[in-house]
Amino acid sequence: MSATAETPRPYGPTISCQMLSFLGVAARAGIDVLAYEDEATSHLDLTAKPTRLGVIHLAVTVRVAAGTDAATVQELAEQAHRECYIANSLSVPVEVTTTVAAT
Repeated sequence: MSATAETPRPYGPTISCQMLSFLGVAARAGIDVLAYEDEATSHLDLTAKPTRLGVIHLAVTVRVAAGTDAATVQELAEQAHRECYIANSLSVPVEVTTTVAAT
């Protein structure tokens, strides 16, 4: 048996909190977000006692208007992650990778 296993999506609130935190900081910064998509994954650590999630990873794609500074959007995504109260409350690490796409 593997030391990790794919798990169902028990992290819906984490996804929602990250998205709402990002949309809030982006709006305050005057960034026009055209679309926000995410994909979440996690692994069940079968070697831990008790068994638990090892990490939650959120892969986020943010679509913004052409000419928007991608570095600023990345900084806002990092700020949103630091401000996400659900991720901050979990005992499992939450990692966020953000890709910025201009339309």
